[in-house]
Amino acid sequence: MSLTTSKTGIGLFEEAMKSSLTSCRVKGLSLRTIKWYEYVLNEFRKYVEEPLENITKETIQNYLLLLKEKGFKKTTLANRYRGLRAFFNYLAEEEIIFVNPIQGVKPPKLPKVFPNCLSDEEVDKLIKALKGLSLIHISEPTRPLYISYAVFC
Repeated sequence: MSLTTSKTGIGLFEEAMKSSLTSCRVKGLSLRTIKWYEYVLNEFRKYVEEPLENITKETIQNYLLLLKEKGFKKTTLANRYRGLRAFFNYLAEEEIIFVNPIQGVKPPKLPKVFPNCLSDEEVDKLIKALKGLSLIHISEPTRPLYISYAVFC
């Protein structure tokens, strides 16, 4: 795919953005995802002053740093990064750009989130509640739990 190179930097960015979003629709991405990508790209375009082909790794890093300094959460930074990565990877694959500026930009580090676990007391209560029951008495969604109890306890 080749976009019109005679366009100004903003025109080329908009044309590339439109092409990228069309590709997302063809891939079958959800409307919500496509709208998010569109929002991310519009916000990035407001920040970028140089033409599309002059956007560098430093441009993207400075943009993410600006968002961080404005107080955006790490998850928001990571989501913005993913939207930009999808866009620039598409442009590189389609040879609209020849140097992918997102390459070498590390995604923002997210804190590890651990699932909530049952306490020992809660597990004991659950086991006591299951004793004496057969599979007939247990609803479909909780049968795997009961079977696990029967096998491992």
